[in-house]
Amino acid sequence: ATELADLGWHIESAGTSAFAADSANPNSVECAAEVGLDLSNHRSQSIDDALQQDWDLVLAMSPSHLHALPSGIAATMMDPAGHAVPDPFGQSLSVYRRTRELLTAACQEWAKRWQTWPESGQTYVTAGA
Repeated sequence: ATELADLGWHIESAGTSAFAADSANPNSVECAAEVGLDLSNHRSQSIDDALQQDWDLVLAMSPSHLHALPSGIAATMMDPAGHAVPDPFGQSLSVYRRTRELLTAACQEWAKRWQTWPESGQTYVTAGA
């Protein structure tokens, strides 16, 4: 994330059903740690709070998240092919791992697409549950 900020990118996560300042789910923390990410200090934010800032694009994990966004917000699906990324909340660690794989693939595809953009300093927020 530091490297992205150095390039002028600002990316955040928010949830349509999230309560502000909640800790990450223990399965999320464990899943992230398996790939070298530390979510121990992560705190949730609601999409309403996140949308107090201007974003160039909001990436939604599912069609229901996409439709929950206010009109006039530039938004599309997190999965570049338009498939929903299942919410693992309340499920087993293996489901969290599968969600991590889907999100990783989606992020890699978006990064490839964004490399062709002439602009820098774009801002994004992902919308999930």
